[in-house]
Amino acid sequence: DGAVALVREHAPDVALLDVSLGAAETSMAVADTLAAAGIPFAFVTGYGPETAAVVAAHPGCLVIPKPVDRETVALLLAELLATVSAGPAAAPLTAEHA
Repeated sequence: DGAVALVREHAPDVALLDVSLGAAETSMAVADTLAAAGIPFAFVTGYGPETAAVVAAHPGCLVIPKPVDRETVALLLAELLATVSAGPAAAPLTAEHA
């Protein structure tokens, strides 16, 4: 998967993922890779049928419904980046932070 390779190669500070990528493909492998690397991420999704399984595999991860405006994306990225700045002892990102 190209996205997984990009995560491994570039190790982003944070990530926003759409669950459904079309053609029955999901972002599960990317989410798993980010989680294993300790990279904070959140889902921004339209809640397709495949969403439940992906989100359930990452309990406590923030899920933002589409459509989403720029201000919400900016706030979400700031919150995710704050968890990076706070280090490993930072509280996990949950829906209460949105």
